[in-house]
Amino acid sequence: MKLRIGRVNTEFLFVVLLWSNFIQYGKASNPVGGAEFPFFAVVVKKDLAVCGATLYTTSRLVTACHCLVKDNTIHFTQPLDAEDPANIKVVAGFDDTSSPKRPNKQSRDASMVHLHPKCHATEDGMYYDFGMIELVEPFEITEGIVHVHDLLSEKEIITQTINDPEAKSCLALDFEVTYTETGEVKDLGNLIKLMMDVQDAATCKTTLSEHKATFDETAHVCAKRKEDAAIECGKPDPAGLLICKDGTVLIGTLTGRSRPYCGKDVPEVYSRMDLGIEWILEEFPNTIAPVTEETSGSGDEPPTEPTSETASGETDSSGTETMDTQPEPDPDSGEPTPFSSSSARYRSRIIDLAVITLAIQSIME
Repeated sequence: MKLRIGRVNTEFLFVVLLWSNFIQYGKASNPVGGAEFPFFAVVVKKDLAVCGATLYTTSRLVTACHCLVKDNTIHFTQPLDAEDPANIKVVAGFDDTSSPKRPNKQSRDASMVHLHPKCHATEDGMYYDFGMIELVEPFEITEGIVHVHDLLSEKEIITQTINDPEAKSCLALDFEVTYTETGEVKDLGNLIKLMMDVQDAATCKTTLSEHKATFDETAHVCAKRKEDAAIECGKPDPAGLLICKDGTVLIGTLTGRSRPYCGKDVPEVYSRMDLGIEWILEEFPNTIAPVTEETSGSGDEPPTEPTSETASGETDSSGTETMDTQPEPDPDSGEPTPFSSSSARYRSRIIDLAVITLAIQSIME
């Protein structure tokens, strides 16, 4: 006797298969592919991965101040003691062979670290949480692995996005964290993305004040996770990114997760990236512009980036090359989107599921 599956059941089976295929991507926490955010690197301090950082030239990165402070306990005030650059490395680029799934392909030593002059943390808030790292040697641009994000040209669009009431559904780059048997932090694990709802300033201020934390809309933006559980206090703060506009606009860097922005019903707080860009442009105005398409493939030696002066008046130099990194165009609309490769992959998966379902129907009938 031949087993038959009716039309309605077959369609139901297709829907179930399709949904099960998308449920992992659609949930709040998802693994990140190596080509999705190739400008995002990892700061390694004393051989321990501690924070994320954004590559805005091949030899300069912006990260959080608390990642570069020597004593970054709950409260710290000016003057701050920066970590010795000799203890800091930055790694960038990863692919499907990487384990854990986070940047680890290229490693560069830090030559200098800079802290925002107003960076400080109090019992109820963290402010001006920005730092900058200069490297001894520039990263090598590798297609789909290591790219530069032209962050300094985006100050205005970042401000507009933060103030846009429609730009509220965003994503956050974050890390899984591995622990020792005694509960101490062992290392940062896979790079993941979380689906976030950005809150308006009034809601952030009210909610955080109820939890005895302060919110300054000129310095902060806050967002709630759509599904993942709230972060317990005392957990690592890896300086993840808050990214909006279909993953194209970097609006903030995670701050104060360990304390005070933690606990049940407490939204995540991010330092406004436009504020960090303003500091970099004022303190380090000699950052070169991205290389144009006409010159990027010329084969000439990369341009030398002007040096930045240290507090003591000494000058550090390192040759850099930057590239204007644009999101990959969507194959249907032609519009740029960093999710183009992912979208194509999932469209292909839909087709595969449809073919499988039709095959099942043919066999069973």
